[in-house]
Amino acid sequence: SLHAEDLPTIPRFERIRVLRRVPLFESLPGEDLVSVAAVLEELELEDGEIVFRRGDRGEDLFVVVQGAVEIGEPGHVLARLGETEFFGDLAVLDLEGRSADATARGTTKLLLLRGADLRELMATRPEITQAAAGVAHVEDAAMPAATRSRSKRLNRWFVNPFRASLRSLSASGRGAGGG
Repeated sequence: SLHAEDLPTIPRFERIRVLRRVPLFESLPGEDLVSVAAVLEELELEDGEIVFRRGDRGEDLFVVVQGAVEIGEPGHVLARLGETEFFGDLAVLDLEGRSADATARGTTKLLLLRGADLRELMATRPEITQAAAGVAHVEDAAMPAATRSRSKRLNRWFVNPFRASLRSLSASGRGAGGG
């Protein structure tokens, strides 16, 4: 059974370093990363422990800090995720059940971002929404058809409208500048 550690063992600077390397968060300014790092919870799992099962309700996003997590179904691994890779994003975006099992491989440390915190972040930072839906991802032949159609639906809901709004901003000369 999963439970967040009572006392954080991953210092805040390390959490921020990990977040900077996660595609979902890499474009966030430092002060936003500090805010995200502050609300993350930690999980430590042993080899073979289940993070979640296909069909489970859940809306949390996980980032691998150490070890690995296999995403798949019994007897079929769809993906093996390592350090700074994240998963659980589909359920955060559409609030449907989990699309596959997630199992720890080796001693694994995860950072967990609660769905409510992520949605609040997405409401104030459109680039997070774009990154999350863009990673709702890979048109991978190994991905179950239901997950593929779910991914396409999320792209229609989140990414396409976001890109359209960026295009209209650029066309009007007020493009998203900076760096």
